[in-house]
Amino acid sequence: MLWLFEKDTFDEGNPQKMKDIAESMGHKTLWVDYVPLGGGMVTKGVAKHTGPTVVYGSLNLAKHITDERKFFPGVWCDQSRLTCQSYYSAIGRYCLVHNYIMFPLDDALRLKDFLFSSLRDMGFTQGYRKIFIRPDSNDKIFHGGVVSENNFDEWHKLANFYVEDDRNVLAVASRVSDIREEWRTVVHSGKVVSASKYSENKQSVKVEEMNTEVNEYVEHVISETGFQPHPVMCFDVCRLETGVLRMLEIGSVNASGLYACKLEPIVEAMSEQAILEHKGRSK
Repeated sequence: MLWLFEKDTFDEGNPQKMKDIAESMGHKTLWVDYVPLGGGMVTKGVAKHTGPTVVYGSLNLAKHITDERKFFPGVWCDQSRLTCQSYYSAIGRYCLVHNYIMFPLDDALRLKDFLFSSLRDMGFTQGYRKIFIRPDSNDKIFHGGVVSENNFDEWHKLANFYVEDDRNVLAVASRVSDIREEWRTVVHSGKVVSASKYSENKQSVKVEEMNTEVNEYVEHVISETGFQPHPVMCFDVCRLETGVLRMLEIGSVNASGLYACKLEPIVEAMSEQAILEHKGRSK
């Protein structure tokens, strides 16, 4: 079993910690570099490896691993299954964003008044209305966040900065929600194996927390809907000011920050799943 860790990703130091854990479990590990714009992955000592391999690093590296298909399973990061349109249709009734407008980013300026009028909150006055906008895709092509009516044009310009063709980019708009707490949970085959709170009262925190209510909520959603597009992955949960829990978003465990999650069960789950899939492929 081989683990590949990308250098200089995630500021909490988890790649190094996970590397140490994987080695303590008897797995081989290597550091890799990812060079964008066609440079690809740079490493030594991996060319002849044919056994199960797992990669942990950036979204760009995960996409490269998916496209190249040189390592198996490599990553669980099928972007087509991690889009809003994919999981909203499956678990939308549990999602924070359950009433929304999806639109081409290229058409945003024309739709400006329609978006703010349709998603208006009675607490905002004309000219200062606010909505939440995020990309449909999971690859963070632009940053999601609250957008004010009076700076919408500036937001649109910034959102397009790294977009090569905004005609092919979908955005999602919804009402602004008051969120009290946010958690990242890591799920393996329908069960939460590790979790961390990463936001509380709009402040960034990093607290290892296997909150029973949150974990049971995630597991209930998966059990009720049958939706878990990857065998090991992240489900983010939030608690509103009303106390209600909602699904916030989903993501690839191979390319997500893990905050203060307990790492041993994550490394164990990913290794176990990789070995299982590799055995199944070899038969």
